[in-house]
Amino acid sequence: MAGYGAIGAHETEAVLERTLMMKQEVVIYRIPPAQIGDSEKGWKAEGWNLDKPDWKGKLRLVAKGTHCVIKLEERGSNKPFSHVEVDTYPGPAVLPVSDSSRYFVIKTNTIKLFMAF
Repeated sequence: MAGYGAIGAHETEAVLERTLMMKQEVVIYRIPPAQIGDSEKGWKAEGWNLDKPDWKGKLRLVAKGTHCVIKLEERGSNKPFSHVEVDTYPGPAVLPVSDSSRYFVIKTNTIKLFMAF
């Protein structure tokens, strides 16, 4: 979160963090190893064992200045689970899923896994 934490560090005025969207319940699935690195064909949710998510929590999409971050948090405690800096969509951090409009692939630097929600 170094790039995100440094936002506003060199500015004379404080830059506020604004919550653009909050989802109270999101689920995350580990993408099977056979699909990792196969983004040219497109990601498909059909093989992700959708009835058994690997994590459940809360999602906040926040903006600070011109930067946007997806924050994944534990439900109830709001303890940070992971975050993803979003430059563009689709982009290197957030990608669409070809067989669903409900799921997206996100790549985090803190967990070093591909996930979807």
